[in-house]
Amino acid sequence: MITKSFRVTFLAIGIAGSAFAQIENPVKWHFSAQKKGARVYELNFTPEVSQQWHIYSQSSAPDGPSPTTIRLDSNPLVLADSSVSEHGTVVSKYEDLLGLTVKYFKGPVNFVQTVRVKAKAKTKVTGTVEYMACKEEQCLPPQKINFSIMLE
Repeated sequence: MITKSFRVTFLAIGIAGSAFAQIENPVKWHFSAQKKGARVYELNFTPEVSQQWHIYSQSSAPDGPSPTTIRLDSNPLVLADSSVSEHGTVVSKYEDLLGLTVKYFKGPVNFVQTVRVKAKAKTKVTGTVEYMACKEEQCLPPQKINFSIMLE
């Protein structure tokens, strides 16, 4: 028979565990490709960021919180046509504690990379996204996410 105190303890651990899991993972990434022309694709790297949290711009101060970095693995069939662009509202804020200005996104953001496939073939683009999530007085360690996007 399960005692009442055991049930209360189990419930408390469950609530604390689920709250910790939510705080630990406030960013969920979505990866996709849109065909823009003959063998030209737009890669979209779209984070879904929980309220009160934010991630940093690629151009945020390198001495502060980790800027978002998108790296494509080498693929002999794929050529990057441009650098990764950012589409979202960037906030520049001077952080007294760090003594520098950081840039982060307020609200939704989409990172876009245009690539060209060199030959008529199905292939995929793989790589990593590295980012850091913070809120008012808390930052999580930088995270590295692998991605794979099919180009057809």
